[in-house]
Amino acid sequence: MKLILAVLTYLLVFQISSNSQTNDDCLMCHSDPEMTMEKGRKKISLWLDNSKFIFSAHKKLNCISCHKGFNPDDIPHKAKIEPVDCKSCHKGVEKKHTFHPWMSNAPLQDNCKNCHGYHDVSAVKSKNSNLSGVNAINNCGTCHTEIKNEYIKSEHFKALQNINSENAPDCNYCHKHQITEGWITDYKTRKNNQNDVCIHCHNTNTDNPDVIKKVSNEHSRHAGLRIKGKEHAAVCTDCHGFHNIRKNEDTEARLNPKNSFSYCGKCHVHIAQEYQNSIHGTAQLKGNTNAAGCTSCHFEHGGKNLQITDEVYKNNFLSKEFSEKSGIVNCISCHTDESNFEKNKFITLTDAHDWLPRLKEHFASVSCYDCHSSYTEPYLSHNILPLNKSVKDCQGCHSKSVELKSILFNYQKNESVSQSGIIKGNTKGNSNYIGITKNIILDYLSLIFLGLLVTGILIHSYVRWYFNKAKVKK
Repeated sequence: MKLILAVLTYLLVFQISSNSQTNDDCLMCHSDPEMTMEKGRKKISLWLDNSKFIFSAHKKLNCISCHKGFNPDDIPHKAKIEPVDCKSCHKGVEKKHTFHPWMSNAPLQDNCKNCHGYHDVSAVKSKNSNLSGVNAINNCGTCHTEIKNEYIKSEHFKALQNINSENAPDCNYCHKHQITEGWITDYKTRKNNQNDVCIHCHNTNTDNPDVIKKVSNEHSRHAGLRIKGKEHAAVCTDCHGFHNIRKNEDTEARLNPKNSFSYCGKCHVHIAQEYQNSIHGTAQLKGNTNAAGCTSCHFEHGGKNLQITDEVYKNNFLSKEFSEKSGIVNCISCHTDESNFEKNKFITLTDAHDWLPRLKEHFASVSCYDCHSSYTEPYLSHNILPLNKSVKDCQGCHSKSVELKSILFNYQKNESVSQSGIIKGNTKGNSNYIGITKNIILDYLSLIFLGLLVTGILIHSYVRWYFNKAKVKK
């Protein structure tokens, strides 16, 4: 009987002791918003907002599960209060924090609560988490202020505000991968990983249903160079940026025509110099944002669907086949667009070439670059010249074959005759015979020969006359 009473007494005491350690007992005091303590010269709040705790990831835990060694009967409860050790429950968390690689060599005791919160800790995948969605931007932004200011101007932030799902591009969505310099010091691996993060979402066969812009890397020149071993060839982030990613139509975007030559020029230095001297480059520098930039003609992820109708080709005497083959469709798309005539003070394509005979034949065999770019190799197509400096080297093309020489000669001769008459028109000009250019030495030799011939004839005639006269006198 005594043993039973002893057991009952022990259980009763144990139950009372256990009950004293419940959250309700702690909240009897710590639910007071005005409860504070002095620590040094600081006043620290000891208030626990239970309305947040009951919805946290730790809602099923007792206070003493984290705050170990506290005796509620003692005031203060513990002589020396150590920080809560999250690692006592959460093992191997360093591997999950790929965006903060320094954590593998630093204690996490003082860092967890700075990001995850105190008593309002939510599961990372929860919509209410401090580290998901817009909350992640605000919390990460407390340290990464400049990056936050860039990000909130980006297309990803707009998408984050519109998409209420786990596919939203918040900080963790991209940085859960190993893409930072601190995590991967190998340059080639890091750049490949950065590229893969973007392509994972924006590929044409993406698993992310909320992605709007889908591209293919199959036609990417830069991707092709990387496959061939050119580790410094550009990846997505080199062209589009990291956190401040904007649509190309945005005037602040890296690949907007007005900015593209500055960013493309970081790698393509000589081409950027050629472009700056061109009619397009000088127009951009003067503030004409409608002038063509790198991305107006170069489309990294496949050809741009240019809306050039058959009627446009026909009305401008253009050959569709030759235009596509020679790559001048970009020139045609702008310089036949009626909306550009007044906006950019363009004249029509036919009016600009009204001096050129047989326009249809020329447009079927001569590209824009042949006449409108500098003749400095190897960047012929980037230094586009203004009209008054465009090359009009007819001989340069027409000296390539006898047929072309003949065509040019006949044209020039007909023009000369129509302007100066038959005699003068046939005696002036730079060509004496088809395919033979006029030579000053031959001209002088011809004159000397002609002079000697005339002189000989005169002498011969005089001698005959003189002797015939003598015979008549006899």
